Amino acid sequence: MTSLALVLLLFGVAYCLIGSIQLLIVMFRESIWWGLAQLLVPATHLLFMCLHFKEAWPPIKKCLVGSLCVVVTLFLPLNGEIVTGFRPNTAPLRELWNSYINDATRPSHQTADNGGLSFQTVGDYKGKTLIQGKGEVSRILADDREGSKHQRFILRFASGRTLLVAHNIDVGRRINGIKVGDQVEFFGEYASNAEGGVVHWTHRDLKGRHPDGWLRHHGITYQ
Repeated sequence: MTSLALVLLLFGVAYCLIGSIQLLIVMFRESIWWGLAQLLVPATHLLFMCLHFKEAWPPIKKCLVGSLCVVVTLFLPLNGEIVTGFRPNTAPLRELWNSYINDATRPSHQTADNGGLSFQTVGDYKGKTLIQGKGEVSRILADDREGSKHQRFILRFASGRTLLVAHNIDVGRRINGIKVGDQVEFFGEYASNAEGGVVHWTHRDLKGRHPDGWLRHHGITYQ
């Protein structure tokens, strides 16, 4: 399913782009002013299609077909069954993204030492650094109750560096029974601060837009 969704998505984007370029060429052939208007004024192609339907319809049809292919990828289920209802299933696209950022062959930059307790960057999302690693709990803090509720604790690494974990428990599951000395694996979004940094977004994105984060404690994954 992942391969099918990717192929359909790329085909839709490419076909839509081809149609857009062909429409722009048709408009420039009709008049340079039509072409410039298409580049500068949104929705000019709609007026052009009303006045020159025969010339405009073939490339616009390509754009519509390409857009339809992109939309269809949102409704492709992971198990190959037909989706019922009108709620889009964004899991295929989210799975593509998650598999990309976790690809073992992708180069990464080590940000801690090479001991067993360390972390490293594994990608970025809209300019935000994504990190993954494992640390030892050195301190457990009270929950942050301002805005969304967050479970908080500090991890220490073999280098002596520390990292604050801010786990959103309004979205993800709380880690019950965690104590100082436990080891916790994590994947999430990193933000620097004077104390060594904080990792958050260690939970699923319910809207399917952000890479899913997670915490792993005693072999159990919390999202």
